[in-house]
Amino acid sequence: MKIISLNESWNLRSLNDEKSITVDVPFDAMQLDSRSANADTGKNAGWIDAKDYEYTKSFDLDFKEDDAIYIDFEGI
Repeated sequence: MKIISLNESWNLRSLNDEKSITVDVPFDAMQLDSRSANADTGKNAGWIDAKDYEYTKSFDLDFKEDDAIYIDFEGI
């Protein structure tokens, strides 16, 4: 079995913005958001004006037709 880590070089962007940054996961996108006493989330999310984010990653796999491929996501 060959194990490949996919933790490095994810693209992260706010759904309100086309600009993205490259991050390694795990990464908490909320650390990019500002805090405000008027935040809709209030104390439940640390007074953060939270945005919606998208993480994307592209990768190539080298495999044969009969190979089995498993992708195991931890801590999502």
